[in-house]
Amino acid sequence: GVAAGGPIINDKAFIFGDYEGFRQARGITRVSSVFSENVRSGIIAGHAALNLPAGPCPTSSGTAGTIFSPASTDCMDNSVKAMMAMYPHPTTDSLTSDKGQFIFSGVQHVPENFYTFRADHKIGANDSLFGTFLYDDTDFLQPDRFNNLFLNSHTTRTTAIVEESHTFGASFVNAVRGGFSRTH
Repeated sequence: GVAAGGPIINDKAFIFGDYEGFRQARGITRVSSVFSENVRSGIIAGHAALNLPAGPCPTSSGTAGTIFSPASTDCMDNSVKAMMAMYPHPTTDSLTSDKGQFIFSGVQHVPENFYTFRADHKIGANDSLFGTFLYDDTDFLQPDRFNNLFLNSHTTRTTAIVEESHTFGASFVNAVRGGFSRTH
């Protein structure tokens, strides 16, 4: 980051600015449960093999299905087959005969830019004015559980504050302050 400041009018007005940049690229490991290769082949644990040739078949609900091999235990509905294509194949041995694990290492990116600006001005012997402005812009990028796409969470924070103060005496000060804050 960088910061700079100094007087604009000697003993009357002062200005200060700051920038901070943060960049993070961190490795993350994701572990997800997916269908085992047996389930993808129509072999469900605890069911007996159909001992039928591979090919088209009617499911128990009457919709079109497929038998993948003589070891298949069920005629798999073609819409279920299409749905399974959306899930990755397991990368390790199956946890059970119906469930496997998909494990991959991805990268989480977090670039952040933070700005601060402040100005102070002494209007007179008893009056002073200051203003502060903050701006923070951040992305949080990381792959989804199946490494298909990047998920992005973007946050922007803006804050502005202005204050005028008047000193009436050693024991009495009046301050009027206004502010704006927005996070999205």
